[in-house]
Amino acid sequence: MGVEALLGSLSRSFPIDAGNIEVLESPTEFLQCLCNGIKHAKRDVTLCALYCGMGEAEEETLWDSIQESKVNIRILFDAQRALRPVERNGLSSVDSILKRLFHSDDKSGEEGRIEMHLFHSPLLRGIIHRTLPVRIREIVGVQHMKMYVFDDSVLLSGANLSETYFTNRQDRYILFKNAPELANFVLNVFNEIIKSSYQVIVPALEGVKALNAVSPQELVPQYGMKATTGFVLKSPVYDPVLQPYIFCSDLRERLERIILPKETDEHLYKVAFPHKYRIGHAGFGVDDMRECMSGGMSRVSDTLIFPTFQAGFARVRQDEVLTLGFLRYLAHYARQVDGPMAGELWIATPYMNFSASYEHAFHQIPHNIKMTILTSSMESNGFYQSKGISSNIPHAYSYLEKKLWRKMQKSSQYSNYIQNSRILREFHHENSEFHAKGMYWKPFDRQEPMVLTVGSSNYGRRSLNRDLELQAFIVTRNEGLKSSFEEEWNHLISKSRVVEWEDLMRRKGPYLSRLAGRFLRSFL
Repeated sequence: MGVEALLGSLSRSFPIDAGNIEVLESPTEFLQCLCNGIKHAKRDVTLCALYCGMGEAEEETLWDSIQESKVNIRILFDAQRALRPVERNGLSSVDSILKRLFHSDDKSGEEGRIEMHLFHSPLLRGIIHRTLPVRIREIVGVQHMKMYVFDDSVLLSGANLSETYFTNRQDRYILFKNAPELANFVLNVFNEIIKSSYQVIVPALEGVKALNAVSPQELVPQYGMKATTGFVLKSPVYDPVLQPYIFCSDLRERLERIILPKETDEHLYKVAFPHKYRIGHAGFGVDDMRECMSGGMSRVSDTLIFPTFQAGFARVRQDEVLTLGFLRYLAHYARQVDGPMAGELWIATPYMNFSASYEHAFHQIPHNIKMTILTSSMESNGFYQSKGISSNIPHAYSYLEKKLWRKMQKSSQYSNYIQNSRILREFHHENSEFHAKGMYWKPFDRQEPMVLTVGSSNYGRRSLNRDLELQAFIVTRNEGLKSSFEEEWNHLISKSRVVEWEDLMRRKGPYLSRLAGRFLRSFL
């Protein structure tokens, strides 16, 4: 029963030499990797994130690299976040980028070299689209993938392209170097996503009026009036606001052709790509996967990469199905182990709001697997001390953290040994924020592979149903790479501390935050 066979049953696999995987630890290294990748690219660069920033010194360093580069660069952001006016100057990030790239003395042919696309969630439509305030619109759904491709190298992370992610917001970053097959795969997916996105066009630079174009005000009514670039947005074939159902069906069919392996288990296919929209967990058990896990999988390399995607709004649930399958695989594996402990499972998420399906899977993991969950403290939450209604968000996550841990305590209160196998930690580091996410599985049997994930998913309800997500499973038997991943985890927990149950019990957040945590979980 192999984990490689399980993951390969519903995902493409890409072998890679362990020496071509580099684990970055700090926001500074992340910025340096981005700049070096852009500067040294020979063919093309692809940048995909929720949003970007402009104006701060670190952000200017990134855009200096983009302007100095001579290769074609394609960019994808979320439409609502990229068109939202920034408080300090009233311009959206798209305006700021276009103003810098195209309104300078030396345009350097940027209009033909740089493409920008904006993905708009099909869930944001109708009266919600017309009336919801601009700062709250993101709760409906966003483009949340973070992938950065430089020729044949791929950088996967959960970090965006803004100043805090380059300075004091801790995330995770894994660079896959000299991986042409993996790079080609993620670029094929990127191409399908931008076909379903708006393309930013400056008519004066294009020389013609864009066909099927809409103004930014049509997508974001509160769009800043200080805009000076005069751009328009070229609509995709199926508009996500006007034709949301056809849009979702079309996107689903095109992604399905790319992300699935050549031979896919029929039952798993129906679960990962249901024909009817369904909010909730993918309902399958270990028995459904036993046939997939029983077979061996030929290994041409000691390290394999399995990319997974999630677009719940379009009924694409590949990442959810494989994550649940992996957790249930661990439960099955642990029950076969004769010794007292089978291994350690480490889980990191900045926003403690696991879906019901993931919580259930956690409870099914036997206590001979030591499970540690690392999340942000109130002070390291990215919304801490923010203005307006978002100031309640850290308290809402703290409420959900307390609620989950109460369930964990109930399931393990009869044994101190069992209590010690479930540990909650919070990130505490001076002037730092926490945004890392992912899972690490370290079996105590050194013959078994280490498995970890990296990507954009926070494992919450909105990650499964509302956002567009990208994650990758890394399965390795290479001892040197295993040590690198352990060092990465130790680096994270070195800036954290254990949270005792008594500490959680003493927390009393505002009533509004508790209401949000109870009734608005699918939006957090």
